[in-house]
Amino acid sequence: VVSMPALAGAFENGVPEMAKYADRPKRRGPPPKDLGLAVRKINSYGDESEGAVLKGCAAAPNCFSTTGDPEFDADSMIAAWKPPAAQARDVSV
Repeated sequence: VVSMPALAGAFENGVPEMAKYADRPKRRGPPPKDLGLAVRKINSYGDESEGAVLKGCAAAPNCFSTTGDPEFDADSMIAAWKPPAAQARDVSV
């Protein structure tokens, strides 16, 4: 006999507004066309990156990126990951 697992209580700490949409079916939106590595504007002055970087976040509260302007994007920026110097590249990637 196989029993069904109990429902998960995921995201109990969600924003209060989520209750307004609890009865609506989930819908997929169009995927962003500008994700991935590319030369990008990195600040409000229009400066471009010196190489390919990830897309920044702007003001999205659920987004984190290694690209952006620390002066304006400090809440969504994280440090770029760098493998330990002694670790071989094929092990790190």
